[in-house]
Amino acid sequence: MKLLPSKNGEVYNSILIIVDRYTKIAKYFPVVEKITTNKLAELFLEKIVAVYGAPKGIVSNRGSLFISSF
Repeated sequence: MKLLPSKNGEVYNSILIIVDRYTKIAKYFPVVEKITTNKLAELFLEKIVAVYGAPKGIVSNRGSLFISSF
C-alpha cells in the first residue's frame, strides 16, 4: 500500500525510517518509493553521518546485497 503523494518541493510517496538500536531514537525522511542506492547513501550521509557520525553497524530489511551495495 502506497502513501498518498505529498509535496515538499518534490513529490514523495514513502517514508524512510532510521532507528538507533541503542537509544531507540527514530528519524523519518520523506522519499520516493523507487529511491536508488546512491540517493539513499547521499541522504544517509547528509542527515545521519554528518550529524551523529558513522554507525558501527547497519541492519536492513533489504538483505545483505543491499547493505553491500550501500
